[in-house]
Formats: sequence, C-alpha cells, structure tokens
Amino acid sequence: MSREELYQLQKLDTEKERLKDSIENELMNEKLLKLTKQLKQLKAEFETKKEEITKLKAEIKEKEFEDARVIRKEEEYKNKLYGETDHSPKELEDFQKKLTKTEENKEELEDEMLELMLDLEQKDEELTELEEKISNKSGEVKKLKEKLMSYEEDIQAELNEIKENKAELEDRIEEELVEKYNKLYLNKNARAVVKLKDNYCMGCRMTLPRNLINKVKQSVDLVFCENCGRILYWEEEVE
Repeated sequence: MSREELYQLQKLDTEKERLKDSIENELMNEKLLKLTKQLKQLKAEFETKKEEITKLKAEIKEKEFEDARVIRKEEEYKNKLYGETDHSPKELEDFQKKLTKTEENKEELEDEMLELMLDLEQKDEELTELEEKISNKSGEVKKLKEKLMSYEEDIQAELNEIKENKAELEDRIEEELVEKYNKLYLNKNARAVVKLKDNYCMGCRMTLPRNLINKVKQSVDLVFCENCGRILYWEEEVE
C-alpha cells in the first residue's frame, strides 16, 4: 500500500533528522570547544610565564654582575683602609665613607637578589603546575575527540543504512508519489505524512470532519488534511 510505504518513508526521514540534530553530538561539540579554549588559554599562560622567568633570570644575572663589581670595590676600599700604604686622615675618612656606602649597596643588592630568587622559584613552581594542567587538559581534549569521532562514525553508519532503506522503499513507490512526498517534506517542515489520532491531524493539531476521518480509515487512497495539506495516516491501536 503506497500510503503505508510513504509513512515508512516519513519515519526514516524523521530518524535521519533526529540523528543529524543529535543533542548528545551537539553537547560533545560544545564541550570540546570549551576544553579547546581552556587549553589555548593555559598554553598562552605558559608562554607568558616562560617570558617572565627569562626576564627574571636576566635581571638576576645583571644583579650578580653588579654585586661582583660592588664586592671588588669593597675589597679595594678595605685594602686602602687597612693596608700598609700610608694615607692621610682625610683620605682614610673618605675611604671609610665610600666603604660604608659600598657595604650598604652590597646589602641592598643582596636583598634584591634574594627577592628575585624567591620570585623565580615561585614562577618555576607555577610553570610546572601549568605544564601539568596542559598535559591533563590535552588528555581530556584527545579523549573527547576520539569519543566524538567514534560517535560520528556510528551516526554516519546509521545514516547510510537509512539511505539504503529509503532507496529500496522509493523503488516500490510510484515516482509521482515520491515527488509529491518530497515536495511536501520540503514545504511542511520535514513532515509530509502525519498520523490521524483522536480525530486530530498530528501535523497542524486541527480537528478533522467525520467524513474525512472515515475516508482516512477506510480508503487505501491518499487522503490529505484539509487544513495543512499533509498526507494523513491511520493505524489501529493495539490495546
């Protein structure tokens, strides 16, 4: 019966659309997008942290050079103060002032170096934490991609099966009816054949006249809804 076959065709198309618009597939894609964004952000933070560490190391190296220069100066003034070379009291007083200033500079430099070293240690720890986070997040992304790929392969296999079943079904239906079905399918929001249930058209939800209901139940010919124009299908419910 063509009406029965057209209804089966509609069921196949409905299942096809359901698979294409799978909520699970959409949710997985949304999650993958979110994870990928998080991973990108972590990698950006990682690169920023590396740059900060590089600058810190360069700054520490400069401080070390400066500290070495100050230490040489300190030794020089000590030698002049405590060495055997004769100097006038005025010169000795001047050397003492310079030594005191140099020692203050040295102490200040060492405090700055200690602070920089502590900062470097902290940033190294943060870099290690970021590496671990990136590794974990990359694993999540990879796992979800594999799951999504497997899911999409399953969906595609089902879609291919539906395509084959549709082709077999369409071969048994008159070409004119297939064309009419396809036109309705395109123009009626992917619902060309709808059930008649409790005197209602399940396409437009309008109550149908008694004579049309009887015609749908008794006739083998195609019957169209007077309101929405869809093909009406009825099957006796088994209690």
